[in-house]
Amino acid sequence: MGVPNATRFSGVPDKLGGILLRVDIMGPYPPPRGGVSVHIKRLEDELHNHGLTVKIINTNMIENSCGWIKRKLIYLKWLLKILISTRTDIIHIHGGSLEKRALVVFIAGLYKIKTVVSIHSLRDEFAQMNFRQRFLLSYIVNHTNHIIAAGENERDKLVKWFHCDTRLCVIPAYIPPKRVEARLPVQLAEFLRSHKFIISANASNMDFYKGQDTYGLDMLVELCGRLSFQMDVGFVYCLTRLTNKGYFENIRARIKELKIENSFLIVMDNIEFWPVLENTHIFIRPTCTDSYGVSVAEALTLGIPSIASDVCNRPEGALLFQNRDGEDLYNKVCAIIRNYDQYRDSIKHLEIKNCAPEILRIYLELVGKL
Repeated sequence: MGVPNATRFSGVPDKLGGILLRVDIMGPYPPPRGGVSVHIKRLEDELHNHGLTVKIINTNMIENSCGWIKRKLIYLKWLLKILISTRTDIIHIHGGSLEKRALVVFIAGLYKIKTVVSIHSLRDEFAQMNFRQRFLLSYIVNHTNHIIAAGENERDKLVKWFHCDTRLCVIPAYIPPKRVEARLPVQLAEFLRSHKFIISANASNMDFYKGQDTYGLDMLVELCGRLSFQMDVGFVYCLTRLTNKGYFENIRARIKELKIENSFLIVMDNIEFWPVLENTHIFIRPTCTDSYGVSVAEALTLGIPSIASDVCNRPEGALLFQNRDGEDLYNKVCAIIRNYDQYRDSIKHLEIKNCAPEILRIYLELVGKL
């Protein structure tokens, strides 16, 4: 099953023909391969292909470093990189602490550099933030040139809190993967071959939201327990970071209790997710909070029937289940299994928009070159 070619930039020349545009992209960069870091890598590739000069300011360099002295040294190097970025045209901010994002917006303002801020998730309520968080978020939103919200939930909160709708748009952070040769880890490849029906899911962490498993791993384990009595099913759960070791051990104990150790595989290798999807029959995103679900769009693009919780607007073609309702999730999965070919055919001709053309258009408009 092939990955579609990158979408042409409608209304924007393939090459910018003499237009020199320099863009710095700030945020997490692989590894590890989380949703935002993969988006940044793909956006970098798309912009390079259209003749832009792109520099990455990798916030993972600080946040994933151990030791106080090392973090301080890396922070100074990072700050110097920002100051050198005054030679750029646009700084596109995707991540980093509120302090770092506010600092970059402030520096960019001093040097008259245009800034774009992408809000990939906004789970907290404004009233629940402390004074420092509210001040920094207000500064970022009120002093950047343009804001990109990943979904309607984020857009609605920002408009409600800051009345910034004139500088705000919703662009889901989906850029199609490019097909390259990808070799899966040996254990994963053997697992995929050993089961007739594969269900996959992924997560960037093992955090909780309002006391619930953010990515719904617990629901998938229970679902596997039910389905494994009925058919030869294998669940693959790709996890980017192990952020809660105690909860991870509880999950492993539950897997053992249900006697599904040979049916449920948690993968923590640093791999892209789309090669896993190519070997999947159903993709599930049981998140209890979300902005869009880029992995849902990716699965559908690859022709994989997808089920997702109803916590936000999802890509066209996804089958929704009621959030945290295990019975509804089970019924939706069984419905696809019973009518699998029909579901596959129903998404065969879906076209999910590549967000890169819209982002490039924003850049060009901000610098007056479109």
